[in-house]
Amino acid sequence: MKLLVAQLKNQNPMQPTDSNAYMQQMAVFAQVEKLGQLVDSQAASQAAQQRLSAEALVGMRVTGTDATGAQQSGIVDSITLNSATPQLTLDDGSTVALTTLTKVERPSTPEPAGTTPHDRCARIAHRLLPGRLPLPPVEEPHHDAFVVRRRLRHASQPDDDGRRR
Repeated sequence: MKLLVAQLKNQNPMQPTDSNAYMQQMAVFAQVEKLGQLVDSQAASQAAQQRLSAEALVGMRVTGTDATGAQQSGIVDSITLNSATPQLTLDDGSTVALTTLTKVERPSTPEPAGTTPHDRCARIAHRLLPGRLPLPPVEEPHHDAFVVRRRLRHASQPDDDGRRR
């Protein structure tokens, strides 16, 4: 806009600028302004996407490069959003940038030795029906989902006095 004002101030009064050329310049300036707004909007959208991606990584095992170039691996404890790229703080205290990650995986939680499908179902039922247990054992646990459905159906049936178990 400043360029256009300067051009109008300094034009030769004996040879004014052609109105078609003036309109073309105005159209080009409007396009450049809109492109600048589009770039700003895209940058804000990318920053929001990076924040969401970083938040989703809390509790995940990641491998990436720290500021010194050393490869770090660990479980993400927290994120810091005060820089251009979100920084992930790992369980050992090291920090890696979101853009330097090379691997992301769920941390493995091995089941204790001797865990049966019945035990897995009991854990699920405890989360879904707190205070309504113990549930009677299932004679033949064919499939975890089947067992959970059967137990939940049993637990949601009313007692003799009409209350739910």
